[in-house]
Amino acid sequence: MSQLVNYESASALASASSLAVAHGVARNISEGGLSLRTAMPLRRGEILRLHVPLPGGPTSVPVSSEVLWTKEEEGGFSSGLQFLA
Repeated sequence: MSQLVNYESASALASASSLAVAHGVARNISEGGLSLRTAMPLRRGEILRLHVPLPGGPTSVPVSSEVLWTKEEEGGFSSGLQFLA
């Protein structure tokens, strides 16, 4: 199952600069993390705040995650993210 999610870098959240919200497609979602397909590469160790939509409505849940790995694929990039408690 794939799910469109918005995300932003935690470093952008902490700075006074304007926030850049991007989007990607989450796949292989488990209780420990997910795979995120994006147009731009994510940096290993980067902390992201994901906005995961709840089924049946416009509400989303913010989830903190860390990028464990990124690899280039045809037409974009795939990254492994671990959820943070």
